[in-house]
Amino acid sequence: MQTSGHSPDIHENKYALYQETAESKGAKREIEAIARDLARAPEEIANVYTELYADLKAHARVPDYVRVFAARKVRARFQQPHAADG
Repeated sequence: MQTSGHSPDIHENKYALYQETAESKGAKREIEAIARDLARAPEEIANVYTELYADLKAHARVPDYVRVFAARKVRARFQQPHAADG
């Protein structure tokens, strides 16, 4: 895992999608945890998480677990080997 002297701040506008304060704080914690676990920049994780979260939330019948599913999808996406052609 790479460590630098400081962790870059994730811009608050990334969290405009999350309507409730608690939801926003939870998303930020989730993104930071994923970034730490995968040794990636939080901004990189936030971009993918926000995209997946928006899609899942738009189609969710029960939105209670959208954060959980978004986090799982982000982890899976970053743990998959990249396709050679693209």
